[in-house]
Amino acid sequence: MIEGSDAQTVSRVHDQQRRLCDDLERLADSLAAPVSPQTLSQVARQLHSTMASATAAGQVLFQCLTRSPSLSPLDDFGPTARRLLREVEEDASYAEDLEEILMTMAGGAHPACDEALGFMARSLFLAIRRRIALEGELFDLARARGLQSPAAESLKTPTS
Repeated sequence: MIEGSDAQTVSRVHDQQRRLCDDLERLADSLAAPVSPQTLSQVARQLHSTMASATAAGQVLFQCLTRSPSLSPLDDFGPTARRLLREVEEDASYAEDLEEILMTMAGGAHPACDEALGFMARSLFLAIRRRIALEGELFDLARARGLQSPAAESLKTPTS
């Protein structure tokens, strides 16, 4: 059965992603004015650590939904779990691109127009918010169905 510590850890990772989304939204909203290099580098570092945690959480949810010995044929979450895993990987790849641009800007260069950067930030945080909402619903469903989860150790979040 999914243990409380697994649920707490997934909840913590989702909270971390929500904070990242809020920071990305504030960044996108503030691009009309100059943004400090410290803010740019802080958000870039946050992107890296948060997406590493999100990838680990996605793997745990995937394992829970596809490898549980308590799955019945009616509980085939495989296609949905695989799609979510691809989405978290796509989000992480997109975050790497945004991280690179933010670090370049923090160093003094301005490789993208503010509108394009704002669009990139908004696209990423909207995708993350949609994905974590679905992950949360699936995790709750898995808990309600008594599905097995891997050890919470695999969800340890990296430090920033």
